[in-house]
Amino acid sequence: MSTQKTNPTAGIILIGNELLSGQTVDLNLNYIAKKLFTHGVDLCETSVIPDLENEIIRVVRDYSKRFTHVFTTGGIGPTHDDITAETISKAFGRKLVRNEQAYQILVEKYGEENLTDSRGRMTMMPEGVELILNDSTGAPGFRVENVFVMAGVPTIMHAMFENALTVIPKGEKRQKVIVSCKVYESRLAPGLHSIQDSYPQIEIGSYPHWIEGKSWGVRVAITGRDLIAFDETKKKVLDLCQSFDEKSHCLEE
Repeated sequence: MSTQKTNPTAGIILIGNELLSGQTVDLNLNYIAKKLFTHGVDLCETSVIPDLENEIIRVVRDYSKRFTHVFTTGGIGPTHDDITAETISKAFGRKLVRNEQAYQILVEKYGEENLTDSRGRMTMMPEGVELILNDSTGAPGFRVENVFVMAGVPTIMHAMFENALTVIPKGEKRQKVIVSCKVYESRLAPGLHSIQDSYPQIEIGSYPHWIEGKSWGVRVAITGRDLIAFDETKKKVLDLCQSFDEKSHCLEE
């Protein structure tokens, strides 16, 4: 049984008008969520917000108070609508300055003669931050207090996040298993409700899936830290599913 009373928490803020308009499909949330799960950090909440100064300040301050770690994506590029760095400066009452370490990184990457004003914008950060190195394109993100500020482009964000993760202490990882069965979800519902009532410390989620002409069924996800309760829940859910479909089986994650 778990002896840890608290676990590190996280919130993710996806910043960008392009996300809210449907112009861009987000590929960052799922990536970060999976990595945090493996790292033992509980992702509690996420928000998608526009490139508006007041909204960014409000949400960043709120998340920073409520969660152990906060991750933002988007708005630190070289164009006029990349306002995240300046806005984060205001959120924490810090000056926006040229980060000399970031500047030198870009000089080494592109050469000083190619460091245009637009590229130079990516070295402007709140005073006193820690850099989040970017092995993809060079331009770093940054960390201010408990907020990790990263790019929105997935390949760049992934590179930054991998480096950010190295300074985040691991929490107690939750166990997870998925029971796959070919049965209508409504038939499982009463039994799942009863099992959940018996094990409130374990999360049970039911997710139907349908691929036209190929497959259908339900995947029941079981997640938790209490190992005894987890194993008992897993057995009861599998027994329930097999009572309708004897081929029901576990997919370990």
